[in-house]
Amino acid sequence: MSTIGRRHHRRLVPFLSLAVLAIAGCGAGAEPEPLASDALAEGALEVNSAPLAHHHAKKKKCRRHVGVHAEWSSVAPLPVARERHIALLMPDGQVLVAGGSGDYPYPTTVDFYNPAADTWTTGDTLPYPMSPVGAALLQDGRVLFSPGGLVYDPSTGTTASVPLTPGEAARGWEFAYTALTLLPDGRVLRTGGSDDDRSLKEAVLYDPATNTWSSAASMSVTRYLHTSTLLQDGRVLVVGGYTLNGNEMPQGRTSVEIYDPATGAWAAAAPTNLPRMQHTATLLPSGRVLVVGGGGRIYGGTEEEIEILVDAGETAEIYDPANDTWTLTAPPNFLHTWASAVAPMSHGRVMAVGSDGAEIYKEANGSWTAIDEPIQRGFHTATTLQDGSVLITGGYDATYFSNPPTLASVERYGGCECKNEKKH
Repeated sequence: MSTIGRRHHRRLVPFLSLAVLAIAGCGAGAEPEPLASDALAEGALEVNSAPLAHHHAKKKKCRRHVGVHAEWSSVAPLPVARERHIALLMPDGQVLVAGGSGDYPYPTTVDFYNPAADTWTTGDTLPYPMSPVGAALLQDGRVLFSPGGLVYDPSTGTTASVPLTPGEAARGWEFAYTALTLLPDGRVLRTGGSDDDRSLKEAVLYDPATNTWSSAASMSVTRYLHTSTLLQDGRVLVVGGYTLNGNEMPQGRTSVEIYDPATGAWAAAAPTNLPRMQHTATLLPSGRVLVVGGGGRIYGGTEEEIEILVDAGETAEIYDPANDTWTLTAPPNFLHTWASAVAPMSHGRVMAVGSDGAEIYKEANGSWTAIDEPIQRGFHTATTLQDGSVLITGGYDATYFSNPPTLASVERYGGCECKNEKKH
């Protein structure tokens, strides 16, 4: 592994929630039941399913259909406890876990989960801890860490340093809480961020072929703890982000804009119904985008007694790029603020897992369904595996009121029952 000096970071409050979205399966001997072929069949399956809000379902035989009638299984734990880490589905079906915080010293190893064998393998050691951390899987199978300032190649175990962006070079250190989006041409769009003194408008493009950054013009407003989602037409939807209200209280933005890589230009889009920061955004099969939760609030009352009128964590809304409109969904069953993670599922469904509970959104009828309770955790990851099941890793123990311990536990929802899986 190459030797790289420690990157200079200013002190940053580590409260980034990563919702790592990916699409590994069980062994060849599995005999899965078929998936529902369309939304109508999916609806029929859901109607015939018993609700699982407060009890466990009977064990199904390797059911690749993952709906409200699936169940959670405890699988092999992480080699080291982590929170605020990243989890990426790799081309070979394994899940790469890296970065994050936990017990000091923070973890520097890269761990790989094999869903077919239910085993973890500890791989290479990165040059330094990375928390907060952002990552993007490049088209050649390497992983860009930014912040983190390096590219990791799992096939060789080597790392290569990535230069600072123009804005970072001017300040002398890396920015945190940026958003990374892989573009169809292989480049990566990085937007916004914070340097601990201010939030930023910077938008830059990383070219893996040349290991260089170039300007993508500037966004209209400063953003961090925002989302950046690749639309089906190749444009990028950037939503929300951190700001302060008139009372210097943190809240999310309603501002939305779209970047077009074909023209290199930004354009304003319709604002969200509620201010949002540290929310999640998931592209649906229809081309629309589901935005869930976040830390945005609308305040009322007086200067002496401020009250919260609306908390974005209690809501979700959908963006339709064809009409440039936002529509609120039915209210979720649980609060999804700060520490939630989401994973796309089949048939236009999305799982949202927060510290209060887990549920599935179904685009076919716009409804939320509470599912059997996972372990209460926050700042975890949710990764969709190749068989459609969802892997939840690490995070902190949300049953603690203060100083929660970091978790090594891992759970899997639905999919095939692997050799070492154990029911709750």
